[in-house]
Amino acid sequence: MDRLAGAKPESERLVRCNSNQGSSDRVNGNNTVDIVSKNLLPDLDDQKGQLGRILKETENNDKQHCSDSTLTIATTLFTIIPLLYPFLEDPNFFLKQQPPSQSSIIKLENGVVTSHESCDIFSGEWVPNPEAPYYTNTTCWAIHEHQNCMKFGRPDTDFIKWKWKPYGCEDGLPVFDPFRFLEIVRGKTMAFVGDSVSRNHMQSLICLLSQVEYPMDASVKDDDYFKRWTYETYNFTIAAFWTPHLVKSKEPDQTQTEHTDIFDLYLDEADESWTADIGDFDYVIISSGHWHYRPSVYYENRTITGCHYCQLPNITDLTMFYGYRKAFRTAFKAILDSESFKGVMYLRSFAPSHFEGGLWNEGGDCLRKQPFKSKENQDETTMRLHKIQLEEFWRAEEEAKKKGKRLRLLDTTQAMWLRPDGHPSRYGHMPEANVTLYNDCVHWCLPGPIDNLNDFLLAMLKREEDKGSLAQIPSSDDRSSPVITIPSRTRIRDDEQRCDLFTGEWVPNKEAPYYTNTTCWAIHERQNCMMFGRPDTEFMRWRWKPDGCDLPIFDPQEFLEMVRGKAMGFVGDSISRNQVQSLMCLLSRVEYPEDISSSPDTDFKVWNYTSYNFTLHAMWSPLLVKSTKPDPTDPKSNFFRLYLDEYDTEWTSQLDHLDYLIISSGHWKALRISLKAILENFKGLAFLRSFSPQHFEGGLWNGGDCVRTQPYRRNETIPEGADLKVHDIQLEEFRASEEDGKKKNGLRLKLMDMTQAMLLRPDGHPGRYGHLQNANVTLRNDCIHWCLPGPIDTLNDILLQMMKT
Repeated sequence: MDRLAGAKPESERLVRCNSNQGSSDRVNGNNTVDIVSKNLLPDLDDQKGQLGRILKETENNDKQHCSDSTLTIATTLFTIIPLLYPFLEDPNFFLKQQPPSQSSIIKLENGVVTSHESCDIFSGEWVPNPEAPYYTNTTCWAIHEHQNCMKFGRPDTDFIKWKWKPYGCEDGLPVFDPFRFLEIVRGKTMAFVGDSVSRNHMQSLICLLSQVEYPMDASVKDDDYFKRWTYETYNFTIAAFWTPHLVKSKEPDQTQTEHTDIFDLYLDEADESWTADIGDFDYVIISSGHWHYRPSVYYENRTITGCHYCQLPNITDLTMFYGYRKAFRTAFKAILDSESFKGVMYLRSFAPSHFEGGLWNEGGDCLRKQPFKSKENQDETTMRLHKIQLEEFWRAEEEAKKKGKRLRLLDTTQAMWLRPDGHPSRYGHMPEANVTLYNDCVHWCLPGPIDNLNDFLLAMLKREEDKGSLAQIPSSDDRSSPVITIPSRTRIRDDEQRCDLFTGEWVPNKEAPYYTNTTCWAIHERQNCMMFGRPDTEFMRWRWKPDGCDLPIFDPQEFLEMVRGKAMGFVGDSISRNQVQSLMCLLSRVEYPEDISSSPDTDFKVWNYTSYNFTLHAMWSPLLVKSTKPDPTDPKSNFFRLYLDEYDTEWTSQLDHLDYLIISSGHWKALRISLKAILENFKGLAFLRSFSPQHFEGGLWNGGDCVRTQPYRRNETIPEGADLKVHDIQLEEFRASEEDGKKKNGLRLKLMDMTQAMLLRPDGHPGRYGHLQNANVTLRNDCIHWCLPGPIDTLNDILLQMMKT
């Protein structure tokens, strides 16, 4: 052993190691990056007017002004809501909808949508989904505070763990795939046109896409009601257009002493604030509903033709249903008549509110914690609004066919009616806050049921793609950024349990990577290869295939559930820290951690995943034992001093606080004393991660480089020289300690033998792409650390699998 290690056996003897030889390991000091959580979305509590008087409609009034109405007094009272809160609206419920048109009936086969009458994706029920949610209120900055239910203390979480299951669709409705979505809309534009629920829908989409990329604010004007964002990697632009009635409207003048709280609606004039720009968009999603409950005067040909609950003399009350129908007819006509709009228009049908026990301003609330069953009671008013939408859509659809226009129906009313549990209620603000809508049963928590609208939207986009009406997704050779889907298989089958995870080969994986350098803030600059212009991306598109089995890809939700309430520590050098960063990036699809480090020392960091009470420690100890650095003030002192029989108490003192420990080191004496410390002081699950090879060619670290763009094939290279010696030392020391560990109750010691796998990946290092080309850096060509995303992510695939077995 002494011959192999080149070290003297006497533990008390001072061993000198030239600091220059080890300096490359320290080049990549870790800097923690704080995520910027700038809220770019407007404040939903901004008021466009003061709260008006509470209007009450009587049976006599209803009979006098609306001969075609047969609503009872009770129903009429539910339909009248005099509102000045701009996002609020209907206190009521949805009644069973009419059968969908043939255009809305689609079949799902392996996640692909095709026309078929037997599978209506909009008819179904909510079923439990333990894998949800796919983002959290800590990972998405786009959640407006009034929909951030968890922030304000909502005690239950079951409302985020449901998915929509259509009747007759064997595979169900596929969960939203953000990478697939962004590939479909690459180079395109999408507009959300409507009220605050439309904006709620768009915020959900931004959150779902945040697993891939955050957008840049590309607004053309400084108006929170008209925002644009661009996903630069995909050249995809998303926009919000505020138009709660869809038609031209004039709000009540709140500056007048005797204002009427009545809107003026020009039912035959579309709102130019959105129609003037629709030619810029490939997809337009329109919706409207709640604002039509407000008292309004109706104009056609600039002449008053009637009103909805205006109570003005000599003006006929035509009811809200008249104005609602006319508004949609005008909106559809604007789209059909537009010469500039060549895209696809989607009508997203009405999203009901769920006030119970009173109206929105009379103490009504939504306290349910479970979805309705599919056959529970429904409300006639909402049914009527929905019926109007369908009739006007079908009417416009026939005209669209003649003009070669594409109109599609997102008929989500039934699905959303069944989710009374999905609203913020009192959890959209601080308890003592002075807000107009104290119990919000109109908007939707994020994450929550409204995310399902984007499942529907993606299914419809796939349908368009299958019809050939959209550009096909480019091949992997043409892509500048990766396409990602999440495989469903996360476990090794029982008959594969004994397979050797560490013997195998690298095989292509078109589904990788599972995060990008734009979605993970934990990537240190020197491993952010794409940031510094690395031209190839194929190094990210490989997975480790063990002989005799498949290695499941990392499942962040499963990992966090396994470590709930526990603590994990990584001890070692900058490669160890490289793996920590990889783990944090993989987990970022679920949650970002909070920095709870007790000191500003970047060598010893602690993060907490608050939703799971999981603590992650990164402890810098490149030699594992007690050591002193060279004295920079003494030019003759260029040596490290290693005390090979003394623990590095910086990390060994933390063992009592850890449930999982991952260590790595190359020095045999240091490893022996470190394993001894674990055997004596640790009661959890410990992993030794074996040596990670470097790949300098054409010279050493101060001149060599690593420019390969493909993995080695199996047996194309094997450990040799110093790599082989270090690896052999690790195996010998581990096996000796493993026997001792078996004798100790509570301690489990496992070997993560990744040396051969990583040796086959000369293509995975930053090389010259870990810094600006003119930067003054010590390690100019980094062939030691690993790009993120990249091969080192596989270490965490292995880690999770070993934790499960």
